[in-house]
Formats: sequence, C-alpha cells, structure tokens
Amino acid sequence: MNGGAFGKAFAGGLVAAIAGLVASLLAGLFICATNAGMYVWAMERAGVYETAGVDGETLTAVAGDVARYIGARVPADFDRVIVMDGLERPALNERELTHMKDVRQLLKLAGNVAGWFCAACAIAVVITARMKARRAAGLGMMAGAGVMLICALAVLIAIRVSFYNFFVALHERLFANDLWYMNPETDLLIRMMPDDFYISMGAAIGAAWAVVVIATCAAGLLLIITDGRREARRAV
Repeated sequence: MNGGAFGKAFAGGLVAAIAGLVASLLAGLFICATNAGMYVWAMERAGVYETAGVDGETLTAVAGDVARYIGARVPADFDRVIVMDGLERPALNERELTHMKDVRQLLKLAGNVAGWFCAACAIAVVITARMKARRAAGLGMMAGAGVMLICALAVLIAIRVSFYNFFVALHERLFANDLWYMNPETDLLIRMMPDDFYISMGAAIGAAWAVVVIATCAAGLLLIITDGRREARRAV
C-alpha cells in the first residue's frame, strides 16, 4: 500500500472514530436530560430528597415535568403548584422558566448535532471500507479514540481541580445570560440539582460513553489484527 492510500484510510478511521464518539456523547447527554428516572436516581444519590424542603412525591413529579419539557416536540407549560418550605408557590418561578427555555434549545441542538456527527461517522466508514486498508483504518480509529480520551481526561482534571469553576466557565460559554446562576433560597431547580446531582449524571454518561470508547478501540484493534493475518496468508 502506498503512503497516500494509507494516509486516506487512516484519516477515514480517525474521522469515523471522533465523529462516532462525539455523537454518542451528545446522544447520551440528551437521553439523560429527557429521562425522568435518571433525575430521580441522581437526586437520590445527591441526597436531594432529604434537603430540598419539598416532599419526595413532588420532587419526582417536577423531575418528570422537566424531562418531558426538554424532550417534547411541543412542550407543555409548567403550571404545577408546590409547597416549598411550607409555602405554596409555582414549581418554577419566572427566572427558572426562562432558563429552562434556554436549556431546552441547547439540548435540542445537542440532539441535532449528534445526528449530524452520526451521519459523518457513517459516511467516513463507508468511504474507508471501500479503500480496503484495514490496518490504516484501524490505526486511525484507535488514534481517534485516543484524541477523545485526552479531551475527556482534560475535562476530568478540570472537574477535580474545581467543579464549581468548571461549572461556571461552562455555563458562561453556553448561555448568553446569567439566568443559570440561581439562588437556593428561592429557586427549586438549584435545590433539585446541586453539584452532586451533576456529578452523578456526568458519571453515568461518562460510564456509558467509556463502553463506546472501548468498543471503538476493540474494533480498530480487530481491523489491525485481521489485516496482519491476511498479509501473513498472502506471504505463504
């Protein structure tokens, strides 16, 4: 195989791996954000049910409202009335409602972008498969997985250094306003979703994504091994 063909196949495997891993990560984020069960699980791990000042049944119901609002094609209005700290009030105040609109738009975009990356992965796989250069494609896939792992490691280090600083920096870049900066005295969302809530959700998404990374590396390694065996048979 000449160098040009090797380079093209390597690039194809690289693009396929990165696009597929980005797609799976964004899809995992969207799936978790629209799954009420994940909210309940993360709130339980964060001890929200004991500290939120709202009864457990109401918290579960509001979590379902949030998940449905994000995932629905045409979201229903937040009209639930709750009792928080002994006082009757709307589940979400105007500031929280406006922020939820921003969150919904952002997560819908994440879902769409996941689809685009999935399509890019499929195209790269088809083009690379036609080149019949398994070893180069396999090396490219493993390199792509390595690039994504380095990015994930950088994020983990930033979170370990200071989750709060990471959280603030991320939100400052994702949102054009400061509505995400909430007051636990008045806002139910921040009581439902403290730091430990996000850490648990992130860990769940990361664990599922790690399985995809391992599968990508295994597929790349398999291509390298099978190509080596084919070359060995030809040499006999």
